Amino acid sequence: MQMESVRIVIVGAGVAGISAARELKKRGFRDVKILEASNRVGGRVLTKQYGPHIVELGAQWIHGQGENPIYKLAKANNLVNDTGDDSSSEESDNEAQYFTQFGEQIEGKIARDVTTVMNKLYIEGDRFYREGLPVDEGMLSVGSFFRRRFLDYLAACDDQPDRVSLKKGVFDSYVRFNMVDNGCDTMDEVCIKHWGCYLEYEGSQRDVELKHGYQPVLDLLVEDVQSDWIHFDKPVKSIQYNQDDPVSLKQQDLSSPVNAASCAKTSPVKVVCEDGDEFNADHVIVTSSLGFLKENSESFFQPPLPGVKTNALKRLKFGTVNKVYLEFEKPFWDENYDIILCWLENQPFTLSCIDSESISAKCPWYKDILSFDVLDKLPNVLEMWISGKSAVTMETVPDAELQAVVIEILRRFTNNANIPNPVKMTRTYWSGTPYILGSYSYLPVGASEKDICDLADPVPCQKNPLVLFAGEATSPHHFSTVHGAFSSGVREAMRLSILYGGKV
Repeated sequence: MQMESVRIVIVGAGVAGISAARELKKRGFRDVKILEASNRVGGRVLTKQYGPHIVELGAQWIHGQGENPIYKLAKANNLVNDTGDDSSSEESDNEAQYFTQFGEQIEGKIARDVTTVMNKLYIEGDRFYREGLPVDEGMLSVGSFFRRRFLDYLAACDDQPDRVSLKKGVFDSYVRFNMVDNGCDTMDEVCIKHWGCYLEYEGSQRDVELKHGYQPVLDLLVEDVQSDWIHFDKPVKSIQYNQDDPVSLKQQDLSSPVNAASCAKTSPVKVVCEDGDEFNADHVIVTSSLGFLKENSESFFQPPLPGVKTNALKRLKFGTVNKVYLEFEKPFWDENYDIILCWLENQPFTLSCIDSESISAKCPWYKDILSFDVLDKLPNVLEMWISGKSAVTMETVPDAELQAVVIEILRRFTNNANIPNPVKMTRTYWSGTPYILGSYSYLPVGASEKDICDLADPVPCQKNPLVLFAGEATSPHHFSTVHGAFSSGVREAMRLSILYGGKV
């Protein structure tokens, strides 16, 4: 069978779907359809115009430099803020000020001492995976590992109680930072044994800022895809595949390309959309989010996925990170410092702006707010970060209540009762976004790199790849990232190309 006549359907026009289509076109495939449930491309990449500038409602940075394919693409097109030493991250420009719920700013040395210790522990945690170090039964999670080592550090310091309390507050903020970084409900969920499974790219900057956000990068990717391949507002209801089709490739030697004589023009795969439209295909590449697959896999695939794949879906987790952008008439903060919240433990705290029947009173989600970050290009805007179950709860809070809560939090923590109400508020709802249902994946206790590989394997098998899988959650070493999603799409396109005689 010639590549031009192979029928391929891609489910989802996020980065993984677009990169798969782009690679398929480059390798000679011409009968490709991308079915996108929403009315736009990008998935969890969502750049919003904000006056003359932009805000990122989804992915915000390129994670790493070196051989990162997204970094290389952006750099080649002058889309990153390189200054010669690769110091292109927004984080490199802004330091942080740490505040307690009682309006006390924590001494800079205390904050630096704790973050220095924790950064070393972060690296030490990688060794369990990379060096195969044994894991103590009482320290299976990153959260328990951090706590035990941090308590050892506190014991060695022999500080006064007040200083210990402040250090614990900074430690708490560090844990919440990692909750945002991993998209988890708690670091007690994240597996220490496989903490080092995620691999950083070489380079001086961990998080690289884009000059104009992710949209220009996305536009570059879409430029290489035929516009008539993409079908918007086409949510898929089910994927029906015939794993016992007589023209399947199970018995073929994959050292030889598939040929027309061995593959009659049948339809081993049928993709049924919610509007009733049906698409026959030889292969389908599923790039749906892990959140969607966990929620819908039983009805989405006919026949059901094999046990090894459903077990992987159950073990892997998909978390939520949300943001709130607050625009003020003028800044009241030091433009050089992000505002980090440090909750001192065992201290009562109630908000005066909410009543006892409000969502925020019944479920104090605001205690998981990480920070209010300063944005260089939007000097009148603060960006608030929150993750986990509290981020999901926040999506149910009405705008007026949300604004009242975050402004009182800012006033109390910075000890500034004169902070005005914002003139504009923009918020995200990733857990409630249809067909996405969250932000990104992570490896919990009980899961492993093998689960990611099992999720990435095609169905029924590698010799007969009727249903293929891409997306950040299928990237064993770059999950949760845009470049992981991109590379996974390329991987599956190459799988099909090799199947039909293409070069690696």
